[in-house]
Amino acid sequence: DWRLTELWFRLHFVGLLGHGLNIATDRESQALAADKNYHYDFAENAFYPHEQGRFGAEHIKFLRLVAAKTPAVLSHVGGVSDILDDCLWLVRSFDS
Repeated sequence: DWRLTELWFRLHFVGLLGHGLNIATDRESQALAADKNYHYDFAENAFYPHEQGRFGAEHIKFLRLVAAKTPAVLSHVGGVSDILDDCLWLVRSFDS
């Protein structure tokens, strides 16, 4: 899926530009929790908890995997089609 390659490229590219996506802690420096939903605060470069947040644990786990693995490895991960577009939206937003 070409979207996996684009996501991998964009995630790594924003990191090289010094705007790396914070996928470890929220904007209060708390570890991201599996039982919460999040929105992303671009000014703070961090997720923040929100009941109707667009991003959940599955998004965070997948973004961490994208940060650590190659597109070839990612192509073998199943069940990501539902979250892939959300993750792409996030990394594409760094272009704005």
